[in-house]
Amino acid sequence: PAPPSTSPSTSPAASPSASGAGSPSPEVVAYGPGGQLTVLGKGADAISFSPDGSRLAAAQPAGEGATQVITAGSDGSNPKVAAVSGSPVVGIAWAGANRVIYATASEIDTIDLPGTAAQVPLPSATGPVALLSPDGRFAYLAPVSGAGGTLFDIERGTSRVLTGALNEVAFSGDGGTVVWVDQSSGTPRLLTSPVDRDAPAPVSTPDPGSRIQLAAVNR
Repeated sequence: PAPPSTSPSTSPAASPSASGAGSPSPEVVAYGPGGQLTVLGKGADAISFSPDGSRLAAAQPAGEGATQVITAGSDGSNPKVAAVSGSPVVGIAWAGANRVIYATASEIDTIDLPGTAAQVPLPSATGPVALLSPDGRFAYLAPVSGAGGTLFDIERGTSRVLTGALNEVAFSGDGGTVVWVDQSSGTPRLLTSPVDRDAPAPVSTPDPGSRIQLAAVNR
């Protein structure tokens, strides 16, 4: 099926249950022309669309801290459970037409559809997995202590330190650029670098020296 004309929400959206009784049930919805809503499935902690837009993968809470990783058509049709994790999922991405990558705070797993799973070895002496790039090629791992998290190349198994990075890290929409707030000194700096080479460059901000809160990066 063709993907929705307007990009769906990438986080859970609450809408009333069909019966209208009781508490609203969390749902993932697509916003169409004129504000029309299309329900794509149950509420999810993370969601990603395949490169051609024909399929989605979502991490749906399954109770008691567990998560179901499901794949479906871009309109939510024909959902199938591809994997089950015993922990909450912090990120999910498509790394090609038939590979889904998902991460919990403690591990990264790949699924070669229809369901062959494997765990990715992580670098030693790193903190929790915090973020996946949209193309599933890289992950950001928070530091164990202090400042200076790790940018991890999932396919190659290589890594490098993002100077002064803590929690304020984001990837561009195409996954080719990483942006972070360097907090290694008294004055926070906004830095950007291509993911495939260590070439950090400062980005000017309207109010240098003030606290920087990084939310997202445009493509």
